[in-house]
Amino acid sequence: MKGFWPQVQKGLEYNEYDVPFALLYSLKDDAESEVSSLHSASLHSTQLCLEGSIGVTADHPVAVESLDLRSSDEGFAPYMRQCMASGGGAVVLSTEDGTLPTDLIEGLDWKGFGDPLLPTTVGDSVVGFIVMGVNPRRPYDDDYKLFINLLARQLATSMASVVLFEEEIKRGQRAARLAALDRQELLMQLQLKSQEAVDIEYRFTRMAEFSPVGMFIADSNGVINYYNEMWWQISRVLPHMSGESAWMDSVRLEDRPALERAWQKLLEEKVTISAEFRFKCTQQNGDSTIDTWVLMSAYPDKTPDGEINFIFGCITDISSQKWAEKVQSERREEAVELKRQQENFIDITSHEMRNPLSAILQCADQITNNITEFASHDVRGEIETLLENCLDAANTINLCASHQKRIVDDILTLSKLDSNLLNVTPIDEQPIRSSKER
Repeated sequence: MKGFWPQVQKGLEYNEYDVPFALLYSLKDDAESEVSSLHSASLHSTQLCLEGSIGVTADHPVAVESLDLRSSDEGFAPYMRQCMASGGGAVVLSTEDGTLPTDLIEGLDWKGFGDPLLPTTVGDSVVGFIVMGVNPRRPYDDDYKLFINLLARQLATSMASVVLFEEEIKRGQRAARLAALDRQELLMQLQLKSQEAVDIEYRFTRMAEFSPVGMFIADSNGVINYYNEMWWQISRVLPHMSGESAWMDSVRLEDRPALERAWQKLLEEKVTISAEFRFKCTQQNGDSTIDTWVLMSAYPDKTPDGEINFIFGCITDISSQKWAEKVQSERREEAVELKRQQENFIDITSHEMRNPLSAILQCADQITNNITEFASHDVRGEIETLLENCLDAANTINLCASHQKRIVDDILTLSKLDSNLLNVTPIDEQPIRSSKER
């Protein structure tokens, strides 16, 4: 709007013969904002401001810088009110008709031909007013009136374009401010989300550091590019060892083929895998050294098109469980061997006890037969022979019973040893003297 009135004045100055005199007044809003309507008969403000002049010196009485349209009688203010009362139509003032006071045009710096002219007030009801002198050498007829109306309409149309353009600019500025506020809000949300993501990553990193499980992240080629502290403690893979199979070089040779097949299945079929294997490093379990057994689980993170984006995995140290399984297996084998030895021992013991038992049975039968025959014989010699045979059989029974008693005593002694019931009491002894006495 500030640039509109200078352009109007420039356009009117283009032909000073047709516009030898002009005053340009703009209607100012109370808040100095744009006018909401260009064709309303009501005023938003009563203050008029001089925007430019042609043929009027700055100290002339009609060149009033500011006018109050409601109460002021300076300059052309009364005729402007008359223009407003007529609905914005042109008000024609003429010295011949006596409608134009001569004191208003005295001292004007006439342009054009320099002849006296009839000043005309042309007004737009809302935007402003133009006080313009007409060409004195042209009759103010219908054609001239049409020219004045067309000029007023052109100025109103141009003003409308300016106002609309200014409103569009202000709408654009409001939209820009709203967009800036939206961007600021989005930026704040982005910062909050970024901070939240940083906090989540920090918490995940801290959790990975204190986790008792070794965690790792590999790329689509199987190269591990992240692992936590527990991964290094379990595998003893050095940080400078990189490449697809670098960490596999730390796996025991006998377990590596199965691990490579499982890892290749993960890369090709893009499925979750689980494998048990041993690293080359060992661990201390009390006073013994055991192998480092791990259980590895890995699964692929896929892109929307089904390709591998990352590989997430973890390893769990199962060395203690494997050692316990080994110990349990050894004890089971030990128990089987002990049972076999026990069965062999029982077989041998039964065989050893059966031999004297057979002799006892035979001797008992012989004694029974001899006693039966002894009752039927009267010869003393035969009776003595039978008695000797009975004595021999009784001695044999005694020896066999003693042998069985020793076998049973030995079995009971072994049983006491297994049950920790046998007390061993050391005594003083001199082996040399004892052997001589024997």
